[in-house]
Amino acid sequence: MARFFLHIKLKLPAIIPVFIIPGFLFFHPREDKEVWSKISINEVFISKKTHELFRDENSPAEFGWHITSGSVLMGRSSLYHTFFIPVKPYSPVNVILVERDIFVDDIVSSITLKKYKKKYKLNNNNDFAIIEWEKFLPDSNSGSDYSSSGASDLKNFISDSVDFQNGDYTDYYRVNRDKTLVFIKSDKSGMNITSPGDSACSVISSGNMNTKFFLAECPVTENLLRIRASVGSGKINYSLNAAEGVNRKNQMVPIIMDFIKTLSSDNFFAMDDISNLLMQIMPEESKNYCKNNTFSSKTLNIFCNDYISGAKQ
Repeated sequence: MARFFLHIKLKLPAIIPVFIIPGFLFFHPREDKEVWSKISINEVFISKKTHELFRDENSPAEFGWHITSGSVLMGRSSLYHTFFIPVKPYSPVNVILVERDIFVDDIVSSITLKKYKKKYKLNNNNDFAIIEWEKFLPDSNSGSDYSSSGASDLKNFISDSVDFQNGDYTDYYRVNRDKTLVFIKSDKSGMNITSPGDSACSVISSGNMNTKFFLAECPVTENLLRIRASVGSGKINYSLNAAEGVNRKNQMVPIIMDFIKTLSSDNFFAMDDISNLLMQIMPEESKNYCKNNTFSSKTLNIFCNDYISGAKQ
């Protein structure tokens, strides 16, 4: 029997990617959305007939889902998953059963979610899924700083947290001084940091999806920084150090170096990430600090000698 595959053309959304890990893709909305949808795949039955139809010659079929709103891809997952998407409940949402592949997923069938309906027939092979759809408020416990109008003033040092699952998705900060440089570090990867709207802050990270460190440069006052938890995650602790004025880079380097002292000497991933940030924003200041100081810290000696001196750049 010939095997036919269906393909759907999905538009790239006007939203910002958070991270991509095997089996899952998600996007942060550019704007602030107070009401989201939580869509849980609670039970699935895939028949032997469907398995046989979609299996490869040398491997069994592996099924999963795409979820779309209109023609915008909102997520990709394995067979059992809970999606959080920035779409109000009972807006048009499609859940698409796919046979998963490294490069192109084959479309098995597609259903449109309906209000109050939980059990869905997927095709004529008696395949079905039980799907729960409910409202989710990602910032229900955030306080006033979940929006730009309630932004907290940025201080020289701040320690706080974000927690998507517990309704504390977003923290806004207002930069109240010109020529401000901000170092942000977190205890887990996955945070999203942007300067939304007309704000002029530039935010950089080490460039990999597992980064825990960021630097932001904000040239003028009244700029905004928005910190968000990773979607679907639990609590992420973070801290911010800020320095301002023409000498901000020379002020910031010792702050970052003091943090490096607290790292294990074999934490090469963190040292590599932080050195990438320093070499982008303040290379001369970092090199001068390492050159003009002696250190009792083994980690700091490794960092200065191997990373800042240029050996691993």
